[in-house]
Amino acid sequence: MLPVSTCLTKVLSEASTLPLTTTTVPLLQSLNSYSSNLIKSNNPLPNYRASILDGYAVPNLSPTHPLSSSKSYAGSPLPSPPSLAISVTTGAPVPPSYSHVIGSEDVTMKDNTLIVSSNFKVPKNKNIREIGSDIKSDTVILRKNQLITYEVIGILASNGIKNISVYTRPLVGVMSSGNELIDLKDVRKEGKVHDCNRYMLLGCVEEFRGVGKDYGIVEDDKDKVKSVLEKMYEECDVVVSSGGVGRGEKDYLKECLEDIGVTIMFDRMFMKPGKPTTFGVGEKGGKKKIFFAFPGNPVSAGVCARLLLEPALQVLRGRISGGGPSGGLAGVRVKGKLLKGLVLDKIRPEYHRVIVRYGRKGFEAVSTGVQRSSRICSMVDEVGETSNGLALLPSAEEKGRGRMEDGEEVVILLTGKVLEGLEAGGGEDVTVVMVGAEEGGGKGSRVEDGVKEVFGRNTKVVRVAGEEDVEAALEGEGGKLVLVVHFKKFCDKVARRVVRVIEKRAENMESTIGRIGCDVMGGTFSFYELAAGSRGGMMVVCLGCGGDGGDGGDGEEERLEKEGWEKLLTGIKAIVKRPRDLIKI
Repeated sequence: MLPVSTCLTKVLSEASTLPLTTTTVPLLQSLNSYSSNLIKSNNPLPNYRASILDGYAVPNLSPTHPLSSSKSYAGSPLPSPPSLAISVTTGAPVPPSYSHVIGSEDVTMKDNTLIVSSNFKVPKNKNIREIGSDIKSDTVILRKNQLITYEVIGILASNGIKNISVYTRPLVGVMSSGNELIDLKDVRKEGKVHDCNRYMLLGCVEEFRGVGKDYGIVEDDKDKVKSVLEKMYEECDVVVSSGGVGRGEKDYLKECLEDIGVTIMFDRMFMKPGKPTTFGVGEKGGKKKIFFAFPGNPVSAGVCARLLLEPALQVLRGRISGGGPSGGLAGVRVKGKLLKGLVLDKIRPEYHRVIVRYGRKGFEAVSTGVQRSSRICSMVDEVGETSNGLALLPSAEEKGRGRMEDGEEVVILLTGKVLEGLEAGGGEDVTVVMVGAEEGGGKGSRVEDGVKEVFGRNTKVVRVAGEEDVEAALEGEGGKLVLVVHFKKFCDKVARRVVRVIEKRAENMESTIGRIGCDVMGGTFSFYELAAGSRGGMMVVCLGCGGDGGDGGDGEEERLEKEGWEKLLTGIKAIVKRPRDLIKI
């Protein structure tokens, strides 16, 4: 078995020798293609002196200027006034002899005379876009083998380019093999399963910007498998199959590939999932072709398509490698922390499907659940979010132990867009009742920011005027951790109100878990636990903030206070852990 990196190097090396063809398409149809030609600008941008803002063009910086009755608008011809100030709009032409544009807010008018404010500061660009200041003539605006994005399309359109030459998308044939497979149009019977691999791999080809061609399902019959492979060999640039690559009695793919003249470059990868993946090359009609035979388990096929097929299609679409052992096409790899530990395979490294987020502590990842290679749902998590990363887990043999621990760092191959941090999305189990906090700014806002930083952005915040409102604020908060924070001074009246709520709602109240001094904030906090039967429990933490709700210190004091609150709240979170785990229902 070969390491994945070695297999990828072989794939990219062979793909880079396949011939590329080009085609000319309308500008919009070139999106996400690679350019086959270098293009230079055919005119400067802008091609006239243009005003950057609404205001007045002046011939010099005198304090007063007689005002011309003519005006210059964007898209209008260039005006020719006799050295008078001209009213201009953003993008309007400015005469060659005029030195500056002054914004409307920096002038006043008196007797048809423009008076420039003494506070006007002259910008370096004089509020004028000079000819060619954005793009000079004969500037390279598109390089050969450059990916064409919507930004690139905008640049090309600004130069009046209507059509563009790009590399042709490779034709990729896809087939599935297996007696157990049926098409979507067929009714599933005992012993049969609908073919998901072919649809998934055709989707992969489309996402990777190839052109997919469906060759259907082939039975586990050597002659039939060979016949379809020969047809794909004849018609396609790339051949992709799934199933039949094991070493079972009816696994014919490797044998059939060799029979039709394909040279097998590798047929085992040292990884999980996807060990039996097979790759080969051949030549038909003077044209080189490449072959991917993926395992029949859908997760194995999907993961290996991401690892091998995607970078190969990038090469065949015209992307130039960026150097390194994999040619710079192996995807983006980052280091991130596993929020929850994972068991390691004894022998093989694993590409574990994860949900990746970027938070205040960097990249974080959580598993999508059971990783069995037949379980296609391992490509999503339990709430239906698609995996956007593969955590590269070492084997237990390599690591010297059987699992990765909570918070341990791993390398992650990103396979999709990364959004906000995982921790930032929590907080649904937490409510904060602020007693006496002033609206807008001040200590209350810093406490609220700290709570959402520690517990999550979905933390519910309720502000009440005094301790008499605490009971009403706690109504309906069953099944949650509730932080009650008093801002004027820590008052036992607040704690008594909390106890009253607990006594009303539960027959059995746990004793105070703890009453702990808080040196940083100058107060104390207490834990109360509520068991409320079927109505849901509640964990209440009373916190004395000390001081009032307004701003009361310089920036350094505020920073230290915010850090103190985050330290305190993090400690509370560590004690409470998950509120629902501590609540007795």
